[in-house]
Amino acid sequence: MPASTPLIENPLTALILPLILETPEGITEYELIQSLKDKGAPLPAATADPDLALFRTHFLVMNALYRLQQSLLEDGFQLQVCPLSIRLRPLPAVTVQALDADASQGALRDYYLDMEHWLETSGDEVRQLLRGFWQRFPQGQAQREVALQTLSLSTGASWREIQQAYRRLAARLHPDRGGDPVAFSRIRQAYEILKCQRA
Repeated sequence: MPASTPLIENPLTALILPLILETPEGITEYELIQSLKDKGAPLPAATADPDLALFRTHFLVMNALYRLQQSLLEDGFQLQVCPLSIRLRPLPAVTVQALDADASQGALRDYYLDMEHWLETSGDEVRQLLRGFWQRFPQGQAQREVALQTLSLSTGASWREIQQAYRRLAARLHPDRGGDPVAFSRIRQAYEILKCQRA
């Protein structure tokens, strides 16, 4: 893949911060997108391909959140980025280094900060990802179980084992290292689900 393509300015970044500050108890990604729509935010226009439009909206929101996470970290705040709970917290000084050193979180952050993924992901790739997601998350099945299976872990896996499994798979599947972007997205989604459940 070519060098990262930065987005000079993501217009959502400035709009998202006040919404996060207004909801100290946390806000879901869905609620955040609805609030942005209500405020007339410049979200990607609807296209003939609704799956691709949804992916692009999600990607720009995550890009803005990870940009904010980096800048807020410098001010001593942790922005928890999880689709089920986006929340801002004061960060003790000793934790800053630990958060910055979290390689698994770094891989996810790097994915969303690289605009190549936004520019090059096709509607077919998004649909393949969604098909795989719904096949792995059938109605009535516990999300944790499926997420653990995705990471090739057993039911009783510890958080440390989850982190190690994710890092190992991410190193092998990351698109920047010649891996499969769809498989990488699946393990990333599984890791996010397990991380959200732990929070």
